[in-house]
Amino acid sequence: MTTATATAVPTIIDGQTVPADQWILATAYMAGIDGPDTVDVTWHSIKGDKQVRAAHRAKAIVSHTTATVERGGTYAERAERVGVDATGGLPYGVWLVEDHLIFHKGQVLVRLYAVSGTLDTTYTADGKTLTRDEYKALVYKQSGGDNPTGCMNVKIQSLIVR
Repeated sequence: MTTATATAVPTIIDGQTVPADQWILATAYMAGIDGPDTVDVTWHSIKGDKQVRAAHRAKAIVSHTTATVERGGTYAERAERVGVDATGGLPYGVWLVEDHLIFHKGQVLVRLYAVSGTLDTTYTADGKTLTRDEYKALVYKQSGGDNPTGCMNVKIQSLIVR
């Protein structure tokens, strides 16, 4: 199996240069991959003004997630394994490194697939732990829903591979 790699210098994609800090993270991330594998990861998501209800925008609202994930492999392979139809190509952005890294609106995203039953998310507002219902009252409904493939795209600067 060949090792997936990112090129040695930042790339211009669709007229945008990959930000240097994200490029460094992408290169380090890809250096640790030799084919599909399973790893434990953690990431955080700081909610921006467009995601937080107006009355709560002064609060620092963060979701913290840990999971065991598969990386590498294609969406079609994963969909076939879990018995769902894989339709179409990449829904947004362009592949920076096929099946691993996506570049979209100036952000490098890592393509991951959660292993069933391993996702654990906690929520905080100004450092105070929230229940899921308390969190949902502060933010607008997130897109998504049923995700049988476990497919996720996580901002590379938020990801920690443990």
